[in-house]
Amino acid sequence: LAHESRAARLFHELRCVVCAGEPVSESSAEVAVDMRRAVRGMIAEGKSEEDIRQFLVSRYGDAVLLAPPLRPGTWLLWLAPVVLLFL
Repeated sequence: LAHESRAARLFHELRCVVCAGEPVSESSAEVAVDMRRAVRGMIAEGKSEEDIRQFLVSRYGDAVLLAPPLRPGTWLLWLAPVVLLFL
């Protein structure tokens, strides 16, 4: 039960990489199913949530996080919605 609770929390933080801004918790895309399976497996192995996030970022990039860290490489992810709103 504790493992599934941790997994569910992470599923809501992770973006499906083929869906437009949809968290993996809500996506039925095959890649989202694979991501959920991988997260559950890493939790079962005893990995921390931060380790899991880092693994997924190394595999898919910062865009896999629904709230990517603010740093020079992610400015576009943060500023694009604002720019598009003004356009």
